[in-house]
Amino acid sequence: MTDFKNADFYECGTDAENTSVSAAVEEYLDAWAEPNFSPNSLIRKHSPIIVRAFKKMEIDERFYADTTEILLERASEKYSKEYGHPYLDDNLNFESARPLILKALKNLYISGKPCKQVGTVELSAEEVKAIMLKQRPDWWANNDEEP
Repeated sequence: MTDFKNADFYECGTDAENTSVSAAVEEYLDAWAEPNFSPNSLIRKHSPIIVRAFKKMEIDERFYADTTEILLERASEKYSKEYGHPYLDDNLNFESARPLILKALKNLYISGKPCKQVGTVELSAEEVKAIMLKQRPDWWANNDEEP
């Protein structure tokens, strides 16, 4: 449970990165809410709700270096096979592309850092209602329904 509580973000079947369980539950239920909805009925209909917790992973420098090496080797081999002269040495310097490839790889992972699931919790209708009463009391205030 410690990993779950220390996660970077939570989700309930959406792709959003909510920073709390309550925000994830709210987003999930809000997606199903129709105009003039009954909060109690909505919660009963969609419970239990499974909340998944995720922790972002750091990519180490070795990954970038190894991947850059693989890409450079593959590009050189492919070029030689398809365009190279069979008897002459091609004067292409694939090594000069190393800093560009390395930078491109690092930029690729800035916005979408990989993550791993660190826990799952199943919330009952009662637990969901308790969360939503704190998170969105206005759902009941704007409705004739009792909490």
